This record gives sequence, C-alpha cells and structure tokens, in this order.
Amino acid sequence: MCAATSFASFSKLCADLEKTRKRLEKKHLISAFLKTLDTKEVKPAISFLIGRPFPESDERVLEVGGTILWKVEASRQATLVREPLTILGVTETFDAIASTSGPGSRIRKKSLLESLFSRASPEEAQYLARLLMAEMRIGAVEGVVLEAVAEASGIDLETVRRANMLLGSLGEVAEIALSQGKKGLAKVGLRLFSPVKPMLAEMSYDIGEVIAEHGGKTAFEWKFDGARVQIHKKDGEVRIFSRRLTDVTESVPEIVSLGETGIHADEALVEGEVVAVDKEGRPLPFQDLMRRFRRIRQVEEMVGEIPLQLYLFDILYRNGLLLIDRPYSKRWSILEDTVDSTLLAPESSQAT
Repeated sequence: MCAATSFASFSKLCADLEKTRKRLEKKHLISAFLKTLDTKEVKPAISFLIGRPFPESDERVLEVGGTILWKVEASRQATLVREPLTILGVTETFDAIASTSGPGSRIRKKSLLESLFSRASPEEAQYLARLLMAEMRIGAVEGVVLEAVAEASGIDLETVRRANMLLGSLGEVAEIALSQGKKGLAKVGLRLFSPVKPMLAEMSYDIGEVIAEHGGKTAFEWKFDGARVQIHKKDGEVRIFSRRLTDVTESVPEIVSLGETGIHADEALVEGEVVAVDKEGRPLPFQDLMRRFRRIRQVEEMVGEIPLQLYLFDILYRNGLLLIDRPYSKRWSILEDTVDSTLLAPESSQAT
C-alpha cells in the first residue's frame, strides 16, 4: 500500500459513487478503495466520504464561508508545475485552516485555500468545494460506509456497528478494522468523555410486530419534545454531549450540576432528554431549547430565561461495567439505583 494516495483517486471514487444509486455497488466501490489505502489515510478518507473535514467527535471547524470559497474558486489558477494533491496533504491543509485564528486569520485562511485549489484539477476542485460546504451528495451514508468497512476488512457487520457506536468515530473504526482485524475491534470499549453514538430505533406501524420482535415483552415510554443528551461522569467531572456528539457542557450548567449531585456513581454514562420549560414548568417549543444549546456567551442569563428539565431513561456504563448488552429492564433497574428518582423519566409501561 502507498502512503500517498492522490486526492484525484478519491475524487474519482466520489464521481463513481455519484453515478450509481445502487447501494450494493456503492458498498463495493468504497470497499475496493479502502483496501488501497495506507493505515494513516483511512480515517481522513472516511471523514471526507461522509462529508466532514474532520472525524465526527472532532469539534474543530474550518469557518470558511461561502463568500471566501466563491472568491477562491473564481480566481483559481492552475500552476505550471502542479504537485499532486494527496489525501494526507488535504488533511494537513484543513488542520492548518482550523488552527488559524486571531487578527488577519481570514486572509491567511484564504491564502491556504488558494494554495490548495491552485493544485487541484477541475474534478478535485469540485469535491473539495463540496467537502468544505458539507454538501458531498454522493450517497455515502453511514450505513453504506459501515457495510463497506465490513466487506473490506472481512469482519461481520454487527461487530463493526458495535465498535462504531462505542467509539463515535467511523474513521477510527475503519482504521482499526483494516489494520488490526476483528481482534482489534473486539477490544474496543467505551471511553468516558468520548461520546458514543446513540442507539437508534427502527420504525414499525404494528404493535404486535414490535412485541413479537422483543420476545413477547415491550416497554412503552413517553415521547419528549426535547434534545437527547448523554451525560458522562468520572471522578466528579461531568460533561454533556448532544445527539450529534457535540460537547454542550458549557451551554447547560444546570444539567451539569444535576449530574454532579444526582448521579451516584464514581463513573457513569447515562442517557436522557432535556426539555425547555417556562417558569410554571410547562414545555416550551423546541426552538427555544436550541437557543440554549447554541449559546456559548451570557449562559447564566439564559438559565433564568429558559430553564431546562432533565429526564433520564437509560444507563450504558457504571463503575467499570459496560451495560449496553444487558436487557433494557435490567438497565432501567440499574439506572433507578444510580440516579435520584426526580431525574428519572416517567416510568415506562409494560405490554405483553
């Protein structure tokens, strides 16, 4: 394998993916491409495929607006002797752009982009621009990429999915799978303060089908018009992550306080829903809740203006024990023993 895979080959993959709507063909194309990569190239290549300059849990941003990008593309001039772009070279440029801040940063970012685009072919420039604007539109959704990783590594899909949930980084999962195989993925565990991907449900329109699928017993829960969060606690420190794996700790200090005093374990990861309420405790529209989650300045003022209510409904980890493979009823019992009862979601009803 070569440690300098060209960005042109990545762009060709994107073009090929865009030409087909067949899921199986997309999987085969991605799988074949992954097999050609050096280990160091796997993580950024996966991130690029799913339309992200950086891995999912990496909170760095490029802060490159459409105006700057338009100016760079409009003035793009190819160099006479063009050094080919590589996947790792593009990654290094993105790193440099993300670390650029302070006075004159806009000019420096524009200069970095101009250097990047001057070395790009028209096809490469097209996918660079899409990547920068988070609009890849090539059909490389997470499910397809997971299947491709499983095919390329020869590892069963369930093992790949489980590792992806625990690590919260599809690129890291692919890197481990392709370099260490199933034994490497089997060692993957939950890491506190590194967000896990939420366990998502599938749709069903038949209650009987649901009960049968669950082995004859099903829990029915309240549906909150709020935001799903995961609360990580270790040695007194608490951090809050959103459904999108974003660290929102600084925006929700009252939820942090509830985690500090209401979770009675040295180490824990619990899941719940945060709902915005008015002074009488009545739910507020979802838009008001998002104002809280996006606020990074004058947070204390917003605490009084838009209070938050926490409802916990699951626990994935406690004091060294990974609980995701325990039945939900067992996890609920552990949750009851771990947190203040005032933080629990209304008790689920059971149907058989």
